[in-house]
Order: sequence, then structure tokens, then C-alpha cells
Amino acid sequence: MLERIIVLLLAYGSISLYDRSHLRSVSNRAEKAVYIVLMLASLYFAIPYIFESPIDFPGLYELADLVFTDLARRLDQMLTVPEP
Repeated sequence: MLERIIVLLLAYGSISLYDRSHLRSVSNRAEKAVYIVLMLASLYFAIPYIFESPIDFPGLYELADLVFTDLARRLDQMLTVPEP
């Protein structure tokens, strides 16, 4: 577990050092917000990697399924042509 933490600290440290000067010069708050959201999402997916967790965190497919399933069913109902 310790080596995984070290690897992630090195990765996120190098990313933050590389992007620090760019983020300071950017005045657009939307770009900074997107960067922070992406970093938090990557940290969320790194948690099971660090702890070798048996807990099944929802992945991309499960999150997409949660978000789009109801919408897809409604669209399917709307576009279904009744048989005569």
C-alpha cells in the first residue's frame, strides 16, 4: 500500500508542479473549475487503487447507467410507434 501512495503522490505532485504556472496565469474561472473537477474525479478513482479495497466503487459505466438509463427509457417510449 505504501508504494501505491508514493506513486500517486509523485504523479499528482508532478502534475501540480507542471500545471501550477499555467493555472496562475489563467483568469478564466471555468477552466480552473474544470481542472479541479477532473483532479477530484481522478482522486476518486485512485482510492480503490490505494487501499486495494474490496468495496466496489461505481465506475464510469455504472455512473453513466445511473445518469442515462431513465432518460433512455423515456426516449424509447416516446419514439416507439404503436402497432395498428
